[in-house]
Amino acid sequence: MTRKKKTLICISVCAVFGILYFLIVLMRMANEQIMNSDFANLVIEGYDVLHGNFFRNEWALSGVSFTATDIPFYAIGAAVAGISSEAYVLAVTLMLVFAAFAGAFLMFDDISFCRSRIVPVCIYLGIVAFPCGFWGNIGRAHIGSFAWAFAGLYFLNRMRKTESAPKKYVIPAIVFLALSAWGDSVALAGIIMPVVLLECYRLFIDFIQKKPIRKTAGLYSAAAAFSGAVLGMVLDKLYFVIGSADKNTFMQSKLFLPVEEYYDRATMLFECIFMVNDAGFMNTPLLSANTALYFVRSLFVVAGLVLIVYYSVRALANRSCDFICSVLSIGYVILSLLFVITNISVDFSSFRYLSHTPVVFAILIVRTYTVLIEKYGERIRKDFVMWAAAALSVVLLTVSALPLPQWYIVKDESLDKAIDVLEAEGLTCGYSDYWNASQMTVMSLGKVKSRAVIWDGEIFRIHYWICRSDWYSEPAHFVLVDEGMTVHGITEDTVVQAYGEPDRIIDVEDIHIYIYDEDISFKENPENIPELE
Repeated sequence: MTRKKKTLICISVCAVFGILYFLIVLMRMANEQIMNSDFANLVIEGYDVLHGNFFRNEWALSGVSFTATDIPFYAIGAAVAGISSEAYVLAVTLMLVFAAFAGAFLMFDDISFCRSRIVPVCIYLGIVAFPCGFWGNIGRAHIGSFAWAFAGLYFLNRMRKTESAPKKYVIPAIVFLALSAWGDSVALAGIIMPVVLLECYRLFIDFIQKKPIRKTAGLYSAAAAFSGAVLGMVLDKLYFVIGSADKNTFMQSKLFLPVEEYYDRATMLFECIFMVNDAGFMNTPLLSANTALYFVRSLFVVAGLVLIVYYSVRALANRSCDFICSVLSIGYVILSLLFVITNISVDFSSFRYLSHTPVVFAILIVRTYTVLIEKYGERIRKDFVMWAAAALSVVLLTVSALPLPQWYIVKDESLDKAIDVLEAEGLTCGYSDYWNASQMTVMSLGKVKSRAVIWDGEIFRIHYWICRSDWYSEPAHFVLVDEGMTVHGITEDTVVQAYGEPDRIIDVEDIHIYIYDEDISFKENPENIPELE
């Protein structure tokens, strides 16, 4: 068999397994993740961008625009499946798989192996290949920023090894880091800032200790990282200058917490770290079929945490250590501190700001493992350790993949029934609380448009949070009252107070649909439209 045929067969086999792998992850995300309005809005934004509204004119966005980080993935989902739940599932799957793929380049870069790479690959895949439900839940946003930053870090590391700044590494590094910072700041704190701090710290220590200044590659990498961050932030500013989208001041409301709250936040942080690696043994039976699996996965988690501390301490002591591992470790410490001491952490879903955790742990473990095998291989039973690690990883990989999922999208059943009723009644536009609004719009394939409103004590006003202002000029003929969702003040009493007695009411489980023959839209009631702050 010729070399060309062997290459073709190898590529074909990899393609088949790659497609099967993607389909399994896709179905798993469909089975486990109920879309909420935050991510339904990202689907609508992606669809809007795809159809020519690149600058998202008329949109009132959250404090994070996701312009180059997550929106491209949701746009791809919308391109394939339109405004639908399928588009959401596809976007989330693409982001998680892309992050794992980008991390794989960091796993191997600058690491030489005396033997096959099969063992490190098995370890890496055993940790990251099949996302658990919790990782899929928090990976629905921000992880796109980390994925671009992983690519940027790869080129920074390449650049450092050349001891110069060749364009073939500098330009891709700046571009990928700029993409990671354009519309999101998690990678800025988790990867870009550590690069700049680490390189500047090393140069400063050398200067203080009157040592010969280290090779200029470190300075080049710091400059490239800083340039990427600045470019990303400038692009984000220009985006809002050129277009008419509005970004709220949500991030400016983030504060440092009182010291007495640190313990609870730290406890939540560690619990999330175990959960995202599918090692969440908390509140599970002591003796069960899953106990052994939790134990094995917990070993990987503990190893990852130990390595983060190890590389961070070595970097602080200005000792020579792996650049990629040092940057990822320092960045993880920074993000963890922000999680514990500020109010960016509200509940378990706030762990989305560290949604890259499994990939970081896998990179640290694999890179450290390969170095240890090369360094101490003669002192230990090298083959046994290598293949034992591979076998353990394959077991985890197999268990994570099973049982094979089926194609169905888990949905809010009550809301789905309400959509069927509204379609049967010929109602296409109305109002509801934020958490039901865009979720209903996307679930109905855009056939039933529900817009978010909020009660201010006297009247209903537009809920200016990830929405288009022109939505509210569309004729509206229903208000959805959800007994389990009254946080925005939509109750039977407030609806009647605002719009009068409905012409009819249809009950769907805990959801009550107040139907009005007259148009109750904000176009007919302009006094209810507040000024944007």
